[in-house]
Amino acid sequence: MFMLGFALLGSTLLLPLFTQTLLGYTAETAGMGSLQAALPSCCCCRWSGSCSLATTRWLMALGLTVLSLSLYHMTSFDLEVDSARSCWRE
Repeated sequence: MFMLGFALLGSTLLLPLFTQTLLGYTAETAGMGSLQAALPSCCCCRWSGSCSLATTRWLMALGLTVLSLSLYHMTSFDLEVDSARSCWRE
C-alpha cells in the first residue's frame, strides 16, 4: 500500500506540477492533460469492482505491471517531452 500511494502521488500530483512549472502550461491546460488518465479510471470503476471479486490476484498483478511500466516510461521525461505533441498548448 505504501508503494501504491507513492506511485499515485507521483502520477497525480507531481506530473501536473511538472507540466506547470517546467513546461509553462497553465493550470487549466495541465488539468486537461491529467484528464486523459482520470477518465478511463472513472469509466472502469464499476466494472473493475465487480470483476475483482473473482480474479483479485490476477488483476493486482496486471495493475502493478501496467503501473510499473508507465512509471518506468515517465523516468525518461525531460523538458522536450511535449515537442512532438502540442495539442494542449494554447
